[in-house]
Amino acid sequence: MRNKDFSLQKRALAHLKANIPAFKNVERQITSNSDAFDKWLNSNDSTTKVPQIWENKTDNNDEISKAVYSYV
Repeated sequence: MRNKDFSLQKRALAHLKANIPAFKNVERQITSNSDAFDKWLNSNDSTTKVPQIWENKTDNNDEISKAVYSYV
């Protein structure tokens, strides 16, 4: 079951990278912020203390950008 979950996560990551410009470099963002990302994954409060792993491009005014950046 674990391999199936990992495969699903890989597909979700590929979808983010391909379809949402703010996540185009998500792997680089995770790598460069690996300490914060690991701490978040192991946190008991992972739903509210999400590290920023997307690129903050405020010049985009589409609906996805509005949703992604509404809490930044």
